[in-house]
Amino acid sequence: ALLGSLPALVSAVGDDPTGRALVAHSRAAGVDVSRVLSISGIPTARFIAVCGPDGDLSASVADMTVLGSVSPDALLAGGTEDAIKVSKMAVIDGNLSMETMRAVVRLANAHHVPVFFEPTSVPKAAAAASAGGILSGVTFTSPNLAELRAMVRALGHGEEVEDGGSEEEVKRLVGALIAEGVRT
Repeated sequence: ALLGSLPALVSAVGDDPTGRALVAHSRAAGVDVSRVLSISGIPTARFIAVCGPDGDLSASVADMTVLGSVSPDALLAGGTEDAIKVSKMAVIDGNLSMETMRAVVRLANAHHVPVFFEPTSVPKAAAAASAGGILSGVTFTSPNLAELRAMVRALGHGEEVEDGGSEEEVKRLVGALIAEGVRT
């Protein structure tokens, strides 16, 4: 929104001070938050990272229950299809349920809207890759190397994975995703 676009956020927060603050700050920044669900009894998603002296992640704690608890019907109600139809891109987060991710991908693909998938973690990257109906409809994804390896293994291409992280390995891993239908 701050760069001149008109983003719409379709998500869920807890009915708590953190959720209300996130929605208020997003609205103030120009984001359409009319499709953000407020869920009672579940806290707003949280992620706490502990970084080492080198700046790399050394530990983390997350509670994304609110995102995984939202059904496709609930998330896609209230004009969400209309918002996706006119979007330049739909962005999905690996914290959503597989059913919800699949529904968003199917809807975006039906309207020729590119889909960007952010895996968020190794287990969620692998789960989305093995779930079926998700990666084949994804246009772009942004896994780190560990998430990329997990996705490729889950797709049955373990022979492409090595431990070195060489440029050649990354090319093989990305090639395996493209072979599975990820378009870019």
